[in-house]
Amino acid sequence: ERTDFGAARWAGHTSNPTPGGPPPVTPKPGESGGAPKVPFTFGTVHLSGLDAAGDLYACTSTSGLSYKIPGRAGDTPIVGAGIYTDNDTGSAGCTGRGEAALQSCAAYETVRLMEEGRGPVESALEALKRIAKHTREKRLLAAQGRPSFNVTIYALRKDGALGSASMHEGYTYIAHRHAKTTLEKCAFVFPKG
Repeated sequence: ERTDFGAARWAGHTSNPTPGGPPPVTPKPGESGGAPKVPFTFGTVHLSGLDAAGDLYACTSTSGLSYKIPGRAGDTPIVGAGIYTDNDTGSAGCTGRGEAALQSCAAYETVRLMEEGRGPVESALEALKRIAKHTREKRLLAAQGRPSFNVTIYALRKDGALGSASMHEGYTYIAHRHAKTTLEKCAFVFPKG
């Protein structure tokens, strides 16, 4: 069965190859002027972890956004913006509007707040409130003056406490603790409505 996600993985091809089947059909030079034959895709993922030796680690993907502007550098490759780990304190990473995380050094700010003794969720919420406070461009604001975009921050403290918060209500994250995986609701700055 072919899904839109499967088709998106083969962006630029006119057919989605199957294992052992014919190779994908690649557009010929000059055929790129037509509408794309794949759906719009997006999605960044973050993972923070604590190993058996007590060391923190993290990784954040660099987005699955279709049709990005060539040369655009997002928040992920900028240490402190979309990802930050201090092995003495904690780790944090961001998904959502990368420019907002970049302008506020959101991952670093979250870890810095944990260093002050705050919990992962409280730290993530404070970093998101800072993003909201500094969002002033009208095109990025909804009718209520709230950011019209989302940023989600995932945080893990050195002692194993973890949590996540989003700019808007309705987001979830996956947590893995003591060989048990759960789907959990993110805390949020702005409720729906």
